[in-house]
Amino acid sequence: MTALRLIPGEGRRLADDTGPMRLHARSRRPGLAHDELDLSLDRSTAERVVRRTAGLPPPLWAVIAIESERALGAATRADESDAVLARRLDWAARRTTPNPRRRTQLAAYAAALRQPPATSQPAAARTPLGLLVPYHTLLVWDIAADQDGVSLANWARARLAAVEMGRPLWEAAAAEAGQMLAEWVALRAAKPR
Repeated sequence: MTALRLIPGEGRRLADDTGPMRLHARSRRPGLAHDELDLSLDRSTAERVVRRTAGLPPPLWAVIAIESERALGAATRADESDAVLARRLDWAARRTTPNPRRRTQLAAYAAALRQPPATSQPAAARTPLGLLVPYHTLLVWDIAADQDGVSLANWARARLAAVEMGRPLWEAAAAEAGQMLAEWVALRAAKPR
C-alpha cells in the first residue's frame, strides 16, 4: 500500500509566491501543463487580435478568446442563443469577487486578468502567434477540429478570425473558482435563468 506523504513547505510555496503576476512575462494559466500551437495569421487578423487585447499579451488573449467561443458554443441550449448566454456569463463574471484569503498563483493570475496593465504602445502584430494552450484544452480543440474535418491550426484560425472579444473576465472568474474556463461556462449555463 502506498502512503500519501506531504512534502514540507509545498503549501507555503504557493502562498508565498503571490506577488502581482506579470502576464507579459508569463502569459499562461499557472498550475497546468501547456503545449505550444504556432498559429500563422493573415495580417488583418493579426492586427485585429492586437487591437482587442486590452493590455493582455496577444497569445494569452487569443487562447482565452478561442476557448471562450468553443465553450460558449458547447454550452448553448436550444432555448437560449449564444448572445443571451454570453450576456448571462458576462454578468456572472462581473459579479464574481475574489476571495482575499486565497493567496495562490491562480488568484494572482485572476487579479492580473481583471486589471491588465495599461499599455501606451500596442504590441506589434506578429505571426505566427505562439499560443501556450493548456494540454487538455488543446486536446479538446484537436477533437473539435477532427469533427469539423479540418486541421487544428485551421480550426483555431477560424475561431480567432470570428471572435469579437476575448472575455478575460470569464477566465478570471473561472480561475477564482478553481475551474477551467469551459467548466465555468458549462456550470453557469446549466443554472436556471
